[in-house]
Amino acid sequence: MWGDMVARYNLSSNSWVDQTYELRNLWALAYLRGQFFVQIRTTSQCEGINSLIKTYVRKKDTLLEFINNMEIVVSHYRNNERVAEKI
Repeated sequence: MWGDMVARYNLSSNSWVDQTYELRNLWALAYLRGQFFVQIRTTSQCEGINSLIKTYVRKKDTLLEFINNMEIVVSHYRNNERVAEKI
């Protein structure tokens, strides 16, 4: 893709273009904004999930209580995703 652009606009001898490409690790994140990646979550999303789990799951829960509470967590999480999709 980059090479195609350089060739198309005859930029192969442009030092600024070469230097910019060498620094691509600094601009790659901006380039990827708006792209969809399945199952990759941001830190804030993970913190939100952890907070939701902590609301329902306690250290002293029995295994059965844990499973029941996790079912509630998953139900709430899925509902939140459905609501967010409608926005």
